[in-house]
Amino acid sequence: MEFEGPEKKLEIVLKQPRVDLRGNVDGRWDRVVKSAHTQILSSVSNPWFDAYLLSESSLFVYPDRIILITCGGSRPFEALPTVLEFINPSEIRYIFYERKNFLYPEAQICDFQVETEKMNELFPGQQWLIGEESKDHIYFFFTAGQNVICETPKVHDTTLEILMHDISEDVAQLFYDDSGVTTEILRYRSGIEFLVEAPEIIYNDYLFHPCGYSLNAMVNEGYFTIHITPQSVCSYVSFETNINLSNPSRLLQKVLDCFSPKRFTFVVTSNSSPVNLRSKHTEGYRKTIEKTVSIGHGYKVHLRNYHYQDCFAKVLV
Repeated sequence: MEFEGPEKKLEIVLKQPRVDLRGNVDGRWDRVVKSAHTQILSSVSNPWFDAYLLSESSLFVYPDRIILITCGGSRPFEALPTVLEFINPSEIRYIFYERKNFLYPEAQICDFQVETEKMNELFPGQQWLIGEESKDHIYFFFTAGQNVICETPKVHDTTLEILMHDISEDVAQLFYDDSGVTTEILRYRSGIEFLVEAPEIIYNDYLFHPCGYSLNAMVNEGYFTIHITPQSVCSYVSFETNINLSNPSRLLQKVLDCFSPKRFTFVVTSNSSPVNLRSKHTEGYRKTIEKTVSIGHGYKVHLRNYHYQDCFAKVLV
């Protein structure tokens, strides 16, 4: 069974926080995710934000931003008009749209060019292909809202992604619904429980039938989210976080140790200093490409591709 694990992500940042943005009493977030062709499974909240687990990935709602991450054949860009039903365009500071290259692009309803054309009708912006088109890469769209000037960032804003293909078969087998374990036990056995060290973490996760797994985790004002497609023909895991990390290299090593992918893409989007990775934390992997693109307003997107060295050697033979 094939499934398109790589996600598409729409992030909308407001100029000012809105206390009424959070919550779903009026069903606004049900409507938003439905317009993206997915649905809400469950949600958790803390004093800083709300986290929704979707049938296809995740939605995070802060007073000043919305982060919609979806996979499969979903279409998060189509959620933008629905969001504009309760957010005035003049309130928007930035819009980011990111999409990784797909395993089965022919199964998508449209491509990145069509998606950005639709968004450009509402918010004209710029787009990039970051990486090599024939290999793992991401497409990126960015625009600033009305009357938004470029200024020195008052708040550091960084998102880190680890996008992994061809994970360990032993690990993949854990994420089938016939394993007969609770998600709490699954987090422990897989090692997910130990990826992020914090005094208190709120977990919300789901094991799909017949296979597949999604997790949202809240760590004070930050989140991390994991989505797993375990089928051997399309195995894929994404890890994403906006937590202010003291040692991102150590986190990367723990994620790689957990899933043992044969190749992965490391992406950082930030308006502050880029993340420096120490080579000892990527031992066994060979970096095949590194790209940094300035997208404007102090933001840069940094991408690195890595292959497991044994796999890389076989490709060269």
